[in-house]
Amino acid sequence: MKSKILFIMHMPPPVHGAAMMGKYIHDSKLINDKFECHYINLTTAKSLQDIGKGGIKKLWKFVCLLARIVKSLFSIHPQMVYVTPNSHGGAFYKDFVVVELIKLLGYKVIVHYHNKGVATCQDKWLDDKLYRIFFKNVKVILLADALYQDVEKYVKRENVFICPNGIPTSLDVEPTSERKNVIPQLLFLSNLLVDKGVLVLLDALKILKERGYSFVCNFVGGETAEIDATRFAKEVEKRCLNDMAVYLGKKYGVEKNEEYRKSDVFVFPSLNEAFPLVNLEAMEFKLPIVASDVGGVTAEIKNGANGFVCEPGNTDAFVESISKLLDDSELRQRMGEDGYRRFKENFTLKSFENRFANSLQNECGGGKLTLAYFQGKKYNEEKEVFFENADIFIFPTLNEAFGLVLLEAMEHALPCIATGEGGISDIVDDGETGFIVSKRNSEALADKIEYLLIHPEERMRMGKLGYKKFKNQFTVGKFEERLAEILLS
Repeated sequence: MKSKILFIMHMPPPVHGAAMMGKYIHDSKLINDKFECHYINLTTAKSLQDIGKGGIKKLWKFVCLLARIVKSLFSIHPQMVYVTPNSHGGAFYKDFVVVELIKLLGYKVIVHYHNKGVATCQDKWLDDKLYRIFFKNVKVILLADALYQDVEKYVKRENVFICPNGIPTSLDVEPTSERKNVIPQLLFLSNLLVDKGVLVLLDALKILKERGYSFVCNFVGGETAEIDATRFAKEVEKRCLNDMAVYLGKKYGVEKNEEYRKSDVFVFPSLNEAFPLVNLEAMEFKLPIVASDVGGVTAEIKNGANGFVCEPGNTDAFVESISKLLDDSELRQRMGEDGYRRFKENFTLKSFENRFANSLQNECGGGKLTLAYFQGKKYNEEKEVFFENADIFIFPTLNEAFGLVLLEAMEHALPCIATGEGGISDIVDDGETGFIVSKRNSEALADKIEYLLIHPEERMRMGKLGYKKFKNQFTVGKFEERLAEILLS
């Protein structure tokens, strides 16, 4: 029997990161097949300009929202209620009422943060009191380990799940990292907000122009109450960036993809971010990224590998990083390739759905292996499908020399649980790329499987380390090098 979950979350409109993840969850076949799902839209704003504003209409909408939640709880009787709250400010006070009402009625709550800001308000007397009440008896989903410090004062680490976002793949074929632009194209894609770093980027572009660089920076996104098209044009003119900084308005679907496809560098100097989806989109299009070190960005961008991470608001740091990429087309291509690999390994929507479903299943009382199927022999593409759909690879062999199947699992970034027979301990690093257990020790094997089932963040960590070890030691090319050395010695 499926667990019943009531999802109270943001969904479009308006379009922003949390709302898009809400839509992905709502539309997910995997999640809807795994649980009996019921949905309520937490959003009370109709547009980006409406976010943060009060008014009688929004108050009435909120009262109606509370009534709908109560009605749904009494009719559905869910095992758990999932909420995507805001972290601070007036929106937090609204969500505080929602969560405490659910808890008052006796239902289990798991909150999923797509933003941050608890730590910035925790020293305020009222907010501190409310946070202590809010986080009592709830589990928390965060987008990256780096974000735990935002709630560390109120939430024990064992009550936290780490579940990085993922996005749908939008390309049928692998893109190229090579661009043919005579004048390099930079891209900023987000809503026009001061906090998104629009003015920081314009200041950096001004310095780059003064240093003699040629470029065009396209700004794509919705107008806001802070920065509309008129103000943007004034800011551009003030910095003498006409024809070099261009506002293109909103772009969706094919039009947005075209902007990524034709760009050379993606720049995202946001001042306040949790886990920006636009960086993942840029990685899919093999774009090197220059972004601020905020929230969970360092989980997306490895500094010097698939882009550069800069101090938030540090115009000079952005100038230096962007100039490095403008000067070196080979560096742009190399970083773009690395970013694409990281995207395919970690940040597809499928990866997110599996991590997210496992977190919910564990909190609903699941997380234990309940079914086992014999699928017969599988080769080539059919075997590939099983590797791609798996979360854990288990190989409790009683007699083995050097299990090649473990290398295949590592290539697919799967954590491995195996016995220490033959040379397996040279393949699997116990506690790092997986676990080594004694042969015929079913209890030890069950313990390790259970551990990985209820710790999706550990599965991801071990899978990444295993993939890295595979690429460094166990490809055909590495084998040929070692064999040649032996034959020539």
